[in-house]
Amino acid sequence: MRRSMALILMVLTVLLLGYGDEVPFAFKSRKLIDYLGEMFQASSTLEEEGQDYRMQNLFDGYAGSAWVEGKEGAGLGESLILVVPRGADTLALVNGFARSSSLYLKNNRIKKLSLTVERGYYPEGHVTEQGPLLYTIPASVPVTVTVKDTRQLQILDLSLLWEEIDRKKEIMDRAFEAFSLMKGVPGEYTSYYLLRMEIQAVYPGSRWNDTCLSEVRIFREDEVSVSSVEARNGMLYYRPEEGPEKVLYRDPGLILDLLEASPDRRWCIAYGQYIDPERMRETAYLIFHLPYPAPWHSEEAEARKREGRIPTGFSHEEERLFLEWDDGSRTELEVEGGPVTSF
Repeated sequence: MRRSMALILMVLTVLLLGYGDEVPFAFKSRKLIDYLGEMFQASSTLEEEGQDYRMQNLFDGYAGSAWVEGKEGAGLGESLILVVPRGADTLALVNGFARSSSLYLKNNRIKKLSLTVERGYYPEGHVTEQGPLLYTIPASVPVTVTVKDTRQLQILDLSLLWEEIDRKKEIMDRAFEAFSLMKGVPGEYTSYYLLRMEIQAVYPGSRWNDTCLSEVRIFREDEVSVSSVEARNGMLYYRPEEGPEKVLYRDPGLILDLLEASPDRRWCIAYGQYIDPERMRETAYLIFHLPYPAPWHSEEAEARKREGRIPTGFSHEEERLFLEWDDGSRTELEVEGGPVTSF
């Protein structure tokens, strides 16, 4: 037995020597939560009676709820981990506690994030009450991104070195197979990529030293494929071509319904009735570019709304997508490979 263990350790050492000095020899176990079509883990969460600051709030389609870290101080070094698709290149987020400008400014907001890709292994049957138990190992060196100090949705390009990560894949898989023998875990596994986002710097709050984040989506822009969009229970949902249904958007002040989705289902128009009795006669019209969790805006579209124009649907012409208005005019929309969407 001792000889077998020594042999396994030798195999691990040989494999990982070619992997890079930044990689530890041990795999880290992570208990992930599987909820709302996402798998994730937070290093800490603020606990307050009657309040919910869990990481689930980052995927509920409502920028008025938030994850709040629970570490003493400003939360530097605290992290969020999220399963992401291979090649993920886009991070969409709403910074801070975005329910109101007052809450936003009173709490800390994220200024810099350190991003590290990990490769995770889910052995058959290794599951907890909340989700899968993964064994992970770093697959990239950290990169740093700067987040703007704004309550508006912001889109960040991720400079993740996927070619380098792909080069290490076989080494990581073989290392896990040796590790599983050493630990006595099943050799059959499902593999994932995870993104670890560690807080490096914050914009300080005027009253509380808690760092908050309201919404997060991570995806590969050129591989987003949506099979359906629908409204249910006053909220908007979408289903990717692969994977479970996800929440697109909700607003406690509106009961939303779907007016129309574009032919590729990457765009949709929703209309909503206000719950406030003083505004119940008004109708709100919202345009979405899936999977971004906030209404889409452009100067042209906002000008048309101020004129009282109403979006009515979509048209497709020679690989160009248009948003149609009730006066017969139309606005060209971005399609795959086009300019950056304006939010």
